Amino acid sequence: MARTLLIDWDQKRLTAIIHGGAKGAKCQGFSVATDMVPNPVMAEELGAYLREQAKSRGWQVAGLVALIGRDRLVAREFRVPQVSPEEEPELVRLQTARELIDSADEVAVDYHAWTDEADPGQRRVLALALRNELLETYRKLAASAGMRLAGLVPRSAGLAALSERESAEVIVGIGSGWREIALSKGGQVVLSRSLAGTGWALEARRVLASQGLTGTGAAKVRLVGGTEEDLAALGSALAESPPVLEPFPVDIEPAGEAPWGGFAALAGVARSMSRKDRIPDFANPKKVPPPSNARAKSLALAGTAAGLLAMTLAGFGWWKLASREDDIAQMRQILEERKSQNKRMAEEEKKLSALAAWETPVWLEEIVDLACRIPDTKKILVTEILTSPISSVGGVASEYNSRMEIRGVFPEGTGDPKELDRIDAELRKAMPARQYLSKIKKTGNQFTLDVQVRTRSPASYTLVPPAKPKATEGRRGRQGSSDNGRSADTVNDAEKGDGESGSKTSNPPDPMEMDKAGKADGKDAGKEAKGVAGESRDKR
Repeated sequence: MARTLLIDWDQKRLTAIIHGGAKGAKCQGFSVATDMVPNPVMAEELGAYLREQAKSRGWQVAGLVALIGRDRLVAREFRVPQVSPEEEPELVRLQTARELIDSADEVAVDYHAWTDEADPGQRRVLALALRNELLETYRKLAASAGMRLAGLVPRSAGLAALSERESAEVIVGIGSGWREIALSKGGQVVLSRSLAGTGWALEARRVLASQGLTGTGAAKVRLVGGTEEDLAALGSALAESPPVLEPFPVDIEPAGEAPWGGFAALAGVARSMSRKDRIPDFANPKKVPPPSNARAKSLALAGTAAGLLAMTLAGFGWWKLASREDDIAQMRQILEERKSQNKRMAEEEKKLSALAAWETPVWLEEIVDLACRIPDTKKILVTEILTSPISSVGGVASEYNSRMEIRGVFPEGTGDPKELDRIDAELRKAMPARQYLSKIKKTGNQFTLDVQVRTRSPASYTLVPPAKPKATEGRRGRQGSSDNGRSADTVNDAEKGDGESGSKTSNPPDPMEMDKAGKADGKDAGKEAKGVAGESRDKR
């Protein structure tokens, strides 16, 4: 039996479930790590890989439904007048095109819409735009896999489909390398955001606060795919509305160990397909339905009746038309004002997105770790450390986002090249696993250690530098005592130095100064004699 394959391919991980089996049967699924993500250059190669994955499991697949992350979409929220269902898609598309920087021919648009309770005559819309380049990538991928692209759905719509409440509910989904938050109301996505970086829990709180859903108006928060640590972090940020950790769905049967978060949105889309819900789909966006034959006949009869009543209704029709034109003119004026504001907001959004995605290792901690691994500088000596970021290759982000080039020498006579091999082995075995990727280059007594580094949390740095020897502390104590007063040895050395330098001085000394110096030396000599006598008594 031909069925539909649902996939979520992002952050170098392919997660998929098969939908459309016997009624009441569980959806089989799998999740595998890959070195590829969907992109226009590798669309056919990715399709072949997907076909082999389905074939190896004995799945006969006819259609393909893919999920798109929030970071690949552009969202715009606005209001439109309440019109008929046939007119609404074109009206939303017109206003979305006015607010986007890209041309309307370069993007695919679909949307969520719901009635505004504060203004019954208006509809609130959350429009989502996807570049046609990515849509064509998934079409080629599906064709190469021998399937038909049946849908291209936002991941946030799948998360919202997990909600079964009419009131506001918040879904926080955590997958492999991604985090998203979706505010759902009656199955419609009211708001969605990507949560990036280590401060994702506080970002979730800011999103809820912007919608007035904290404090007394707190909404229910459900965490899907998270760990106990994620639950604790989110609960600490949302003290007034503690989140609920959702278990793995009983209607999905994964193969092997697989993270629940990657299946969360897929499970929601599968449930929407079973209920035949209308959710945003860039492969099949909402549009004006073509007229059927029955409707053509009805229109013909209505035209005949309208012709008979034309004279009576002409005045009323002109009045309604003038009123509608005034509304359209006012709407266009508002759209022009928002379009001028949108350019500036789009630039700010790009900057903020770049800042949110910018993460580098803690270089001070990395240098401390390196110092802990080099206990003996007589065997190996580091002379220079250069750091730089690693950019993506062909649009695909590298597993390692930074590079550290360590240069040094083997000291003459005491240098030991085996010490460099030992440090390289320690880096490769460092935890967490695959934290470093190193490469050695030796030239005579000089060497270069090229290390690629992944970002990790500050708490994972556990190496501690060795304590300073006690001899250093004693030396510091003697230096401190010399600051309070000169010792007898220092006075003698100073007197000897004065005697030797006196014969070499070209200017004669001042008699008054010599007299004062002599008195001071006499006092110091007396103190020295007392100190020597005291020491001799101690020895006896």
